[in-house]
Amino acid sequence: MGSILLTINNINKKNIMRVQIILLIAILLQSCVTQKSLSNKNDIIEVEQFKGQQVTGESALASASVASELGVADGLKTTPLSPTINTARLLDKNPALKAFFMAPIKEEEKITGKHIAIITTDGVEEIELTGFLKYLKARGAIVDIVSPKYSPWAEKYAIQYPVSRTEYIQTVRFMENAGKVKIDRFIDEVKAVDYDAVVIPGGAWNPDALRIDKNVLAFVREMDKAKKPIASICHGPWVLINAEIVEGRKLTAAWSIHIDLKNAGAIVEDKPMVVDGNLITSRYPTDLPDLLTEFLRQLK
Repeated sequence: MGSILLTINNINKKNIMRVQIILLIAILLQSCVTQKSLSNKNDIIEVEQFKGQQVTGESALASASVASELGVADGLKTTPLSPTINTARLLDKNPALKAFFMAPIKEEEKITGKHIAIITTDGVEEIELTGFLKYLKARGAIVDIVSPKYSPWAEKYAIQYPVSRTEYIQTVRFMENAGKVKIDRFIDEVKAVDYDAVVIPGGAWNPDALRIDKNVLAFVREMDKAKKPIASICHGPWVLINAEIVEGRKLTAAWSIHIDLKNAGAIVEDKPMVVDGNLITSRYPTDLPDLLTEFLRQLK
């Protein structure tokens, strides 16, 4: 479960023993949750164990539900080792978000056979990726994780990637590494004509890398030219800027890049979800219900 840092002031030995017992129980519970999720064939995130690397088999939403019910995080008043998005807390503090993902699927929501590409790479915000995967697959869509192929940096930059990058990308929770996700197709192998819609999730590193990939930009332009739904959230609209499809159009995004959209000629609206024709954009994971609802409507 990783290290848990506790500040304990002026407590006696009996209380120390109680804290140690709670920590042990928390570790055992986390172990049980992980083992259960790894054996679940319906997990959103496909998993492979890599020597010396942290890998998780839990979907962000499933693990959040379990963690929330156990109350482990809040009960122990944990301090994260890295800046992170606590998914369990995010759902607890935003009941509408939790209710949206836990709601039963209605027959009229089915989009069986619709083919959707999620364009993403390392550094994608986990819940923005898994949220789309869970929601769309549950309604019958065929969803491909589409990513640029691994391309080594020049030696002088000293940037290293794990061997797994040839098949998997690394997700994050804000600045903390989360799980690895299996790549289904590479961007240089796909064509816009093969897909009904495209999703560009956020995180900061993910779209920052995608926005300079010529194949990604060409794909996005072709999807827009065909007026197919394009959903993007958080920093994802950076890719739309580089694809040169935002000028004169209404969009939103993570607050920190509103200025980038304005500089590119977009009309920025600070709303949970903004629609301009086939462009559907949102700001933050709490906006996912609005974004997904409109995306589904356009797919219908």
